[in-house]
Amino acid sequence: MVKLFFLLGVLAVPFLELAQADYNVSTTSASACKCRCSFQHRNVFNHAPQSQPKCSNNIVTYHGNGGAPGSKGLKFYCTNEKNYADVIILTFVDKRDSDGQPMFSSVLTAFSSTVECGVKGNCASLGKEVAYCQSIGKTILLSIGGAEGVIVLKSASDAQDFATKVWNAYLGGRGSRPFGKEIKFDGVDLDIETGPKSSLHWGDFTTKLRSLYPIDKSKQYLISGAPQPEPIESKFQVRDMRMPRTSSKTRGWTCVLCKYGKDTLTSWEWWDSWATGHEKDGHNSKNRKVKLIYGLPGSPSKSCADTGYRTPAQVKDMVSQMKSKFPASFGGGGTWDDAWSFTNKKGNDTNFLQRFKKALGPCSKSSPGTISNITAPVLVPPRASINNAGPYVIIAVGEGESSKFQIKILADDALITSKWKLTLPKNSRVVWSSRGVVNVMKKAIEISSVPSEEKPAVGSIRFTVETKRIVRKIKLSRAKFVCE
Repeated sequence: MVKLFFLLGVLAVPFLELAQADYNVSTTSASACKCRCSFQHRNVFNHAPQSQPKCSNNIVTYHGNGGAPGSKGLKFYCTNEKNYADVIILTFVDKRDSDGQPMFSSVLTAFSSTVECGVKGNCASLGKEVAYCQSIGKTILLSIGGAEGVIVLKSASDAQDFATKVWNAYLGGRGSRPFGKEIKFDGVDLDIETGPKSSLHWGDFTTKLRSLYPIDKSKQYLISGAPQPEPIESKFQVRDMRMPRTSSKTRGWTCVLCKYGKDTLTSWEWWDSWATGHEKDGHNSKNRKVKLIYGLPGSPSKSCADTGYRTPAQVKDMVSQMKSKFPASFGGGGTWDDAWSFTNKKGNDTNFLQRFKKALGPCSKSSPGTISNITAPVLVPPRASINNAGPYVIIAVGEGESSKFQIKILADDALITSKWKLTLPKNSRVVWSSRGVVNVMKKAIEISSVPSEEKPAVGSIRFTVETKRIVRKIKLSRAKFVCE
């Protein structure tokens, strides 16, 4: 089940851009809570968006693939969260067909099954809900990728071709329209979760998409990019330009997902330096008006996210500190996802999203404040380690001072199959895993998949392991991940 970045409850940053802004993107590569831009948003439904980019109390949430019991349709959440959710992101376009066309696939409980639509498919029922949500002021984005996404762009020309196909199927172009002829999403969200080498050419994708946007004068489209949550991953994502770089002419906001506690403010400081143009190595957003969004799982249920959930009291405390310390960049909050947030209620009254909105307070305008010359480096958690020497990127991040570690495997040269094996050094002392079967051997520890419980080809997998006793970090220099 796809749980996106909220699985680890740590740092992630996406951002949105105006379509008609100058767009300078590195062509080497590109990759919840998203950014918003200050403009009059117009489309065929003539609605005015509810989100206020200059405010510090915006709320963003995802829809689909969350798996919350009793999940409802998109229209239900748009209606019942009318005064709380500002941006809703529909998940996912996660694969391409044999002709290279985008394919939408989402586990939507409200439709009693997985909804899948190729460009010639029929998602008209869901399209009507998208139209309704837009008509009452919601901004609806369509997310590309996800933890099980298998989209790889082979070249710059392939990326440009795919951008044209996405434009024609979901935005302002012409051709087969799976959600309905008149349905136009407000933009796309990039949640690219594969490794650095297989995530190339998303900059070419966004550049081409941006060049198509002015064709449709009825709407100002958006693009969001979501580098992965772990600061250890963000290092190569930002430096390799996996996310498109915003123009100084653009106004918008960006999202950051953090865990609660000391590390949250430490991580946020680096992203604040990125957003405000003071990052030590010059890896800055060209958009000095981007806003950072504090995002969390919408429920304490392990089925929502393995870790990262925080109580409303903790959220209120952290929001207060962030608004005080980072007035120039703080822009609101976000959750994964709408269904989990809605079912997480205090008695029969307010749900988590409502309490999150309350914690954010009224629309206090984000202030430029006095920005110091921040020179914070890309921060790596003290209990984190990475191995990116092979065809797969292996990451291990310790949970606080506990014996648990979050393990993440990113496909780089090849997708991850249902039959895989992770070999760790014996001194890692791993005795339990939430995924696969642990086999403690004489000189190593192996975690092998249960193929019947895995998908045949995915871009990344995540799971929790527990060590026999607390170790500072899992050393990955000799770790090996293989697929059959």
